[in-house]
Amino acid sequence: MANFFKLAGYDYDEPRGEVSIDYEGCGIRLFVNVYTRTNNENVDYECQEVSLEQVEGIFIKVQSLLELVGRKLVWEQAENEYGYAGVLNVVEYELINKAEFIIESINDSIMTVYWKGFGDICWSSPFNVNVPFETRVTIPLPESALSSSTRDDYLKIYLEDGEIKIQGGINLGYIGLFKDAQIEIEDSLEDIRKWNIVENQLDPDCSEDDLFDFLNTYYNRFIQKIKENLDNINGTFLLQVLTDMDNCETNFMVIDGLFNKDKLIYGNEEDIAEIYNPVRTGLQSLSAYLDTPNDGCIPKGHIESVLRSFYPMFDFDCFLENIVPEHLGLSDGKISFQCSDKFDCAILCGAYAVLDEELSFSDWHNN
Repeated sequence: MANFFKLAGYDYDEPRGEVSIDYEGCGIRLFVNVYTRTNNENVDYECQEVSLEQVEGIFIKVQSLLELVGRKLVWEQAENEYGYAGVLNVVEYELINKAEFIIESINDSIMTVYWKGFGDICWSSPFNVNVPFETRVTIPLPESALSSSTRDDYLKIYLEDGEIKIQGGINLGYIGLFKDAQIEIEDSLEDIRKWNIVENQLDPDCSEDDLFDFLNTYYNRFIQKIKENLDNINGTFLLQVLTDMDNCETNFMVIDGLFNKDKLIYGNEEDIAEIYNPVRTGLQSLSAYLDTPNDGCIPKGHIESVLRSFYPMFDFDCFLENIVPEHLGLSDGKISFQCSDKFDCAILCGAYAVLDEELSFSDWHNN
């Protein structure tokens, strides 16, 4: 929708906006200012320039702008838990008496804001007290705000035109960073209401707002747990990959970039089996970790270093740099992922697994 600005029923010219954001521990302080003017002769010259300004900023207990998309902030009076609603500047500054403020969307470095309310303008008629204003404005996000608001470890799940949308990212370490359209919920809203995690926390007839608030809280806590246990997840993922390679005796020596000839300590370039055979017993001794939790209850920090010692001639770093995260699914208490590689899927071919609340891998397959 087009930008607009209305004050006391008068249409003002195309508004422009500015935004800045400060991160303050458990939340953010958001400053949004909107400027406009009119040449309408029915408005006194002194009142033809208008601005809405959040002079002291509004403080919200969120970690990202994306958390605010679609959320309505309401002031029934000039000040509440968010701080002041802002000021209406027509010749002189007056506190806004009541307001609603919504970040409608954040797309392609542009934020769209809808803002309406009432403020006093005691300078001239027809203005008076509780003069209504309403505006919608698109505002370019500064690089500092954009990089912070689109972090790789936060999701915003919301409903738009009856469709579930997801913004943000989930970083699964070596498996890859999954963002925006790569992340999906396949179930319908009706199905989601039947999920165990939902039925255990919400009433069956809860509002859509309550449902999406819960989903956002739940999955962002899930992401935080992943972030805190990436070493274990990385180790288990590599163990799954190397176990597959051993079972198939994948000949990585013929793949450009994956074979380090200078570190061929045992075996030879003619027979890949001579690389896998000497360490097979050691590899199998790690198999107990494949299906165990990765949430920190079982230490697994040694897995990657052991695997690197088993296969010094396999270039782990090159392999990790060429993993392609494909898509990620959110379901009832679980996150599933699929990834491949840039070596014509020689190592990872639609590799798929499910992480549960304990971050255990299940249903792994790579074919």
